Amino acid sequence: MRSQLLDLQYQNRRMGPRAGFSAGESHIILFNGEPAGWLFFANLDHEIHIVEIMVLPERRSRGAGAKAIRHVFALASAAGKPVRLTVNVLNTRAIRLYERLGFRRIGGNEVQHEMEARPQAGAAG
Repeated sequence: MRSQLLDLQYQNRRMGPRAGFSAGESHIILFNGEPAGWLFFANLDHEIHIVEIMVLPERRSRGAGAKAIRHVFALASAAGKPVRLTVNVLNTRAIRLYERLGFRRIGGNEVQHEMEARPQAGAAG
């Protein structure tokens, strides 16, 4: 029973973002050649939207998330689009990372911040 519940939870987690962003791309985040997390983003007409990014606890604060986001920045820069995302207001660690990478709050509410970054040409790294 536990295995079935875990499998269902895993499938819901993987398929949830796709429900709202059918054109999204799912990527395993590699860091130093090892799986470090997961990134799901959608390349929309007027933006690239980071739908979900998760980094394994033991890989956090080592640059894996920043590297993945910079990959999205390179795509956005080449397409001349901003990068947008939403983040829970209580996820202060993620908010600090996003701000460090150039995201600024553009909206939201008491639960979620909407954030945007406008990568410059050649901003990949």
